[in-house]
Amino acid sequence: MQYLLPTAFSYLSDQILKPLIELSVFFKNLCSSKLNVENLILMEQQISFILCQLDKIFPSGFFDYIEHLQVHLPYEAMVGGPVQYRWMYPFERYLNKLKKIVKNKACPNGSICEAYLTYEITQFCSYYFEIMSQSGESTAPQNIGKFSNIYVFGGSGEPIGANTVRYLIDKEMTVITLYILLNCDEVEPYLK
Repeated sequence: MQYLLPTAFSYLSDQILKPLIELSVFFKNLCSSKLNVENLILMEQQISFILCQLDKIFPSGFFDYIEHLQVHLPYEAMVGGPVQYRWMYPFERYLNKLKKIVKNKACPNGSICEAYLTYEITQFCSYYFEIMSQSGESTAPQNIGKFSNIYVFGGSGEPIGANTVRYLIDKEMTVITLYILLNCDEVEPYLK
């Protein structure tokens, strides 16, 4: 909307094109990652003027509460910060994904819950069971590492989510070292 609207309607006359461009600039400034309070106050004053210009162009049936909502967006940005951290678009996309998996049209909520639980269970189980080939024979386990033969590191499973590097602080390193020394059978000969 910020870039395509002025381009798509560039063949219109200036009295129609100018309010559309101003509306696009309004949303471009509103959706920026850095907001300035003075600019937001100015945008709050200008949006009513832009809507009045649009009211001259479009029929009155075009304007409902959604068009009026634009008047409140700069204030919400002042109070809540940049809008990309408060947008509902990711959730709406996810709800669209859930709606596509509905099998029973009579009970969509139960069908969505059942499909979501099935997905979560299969994801959880895939972390803790060995990979099976098509013939049913087990292939190598998922967690193969250089420490897999040590008892403490022998637990199966892998982290869920994005892998990030985090360095341990000295206190955490001390606790981990103490845990390995007290609970690892492979270290016991060295302790004796």
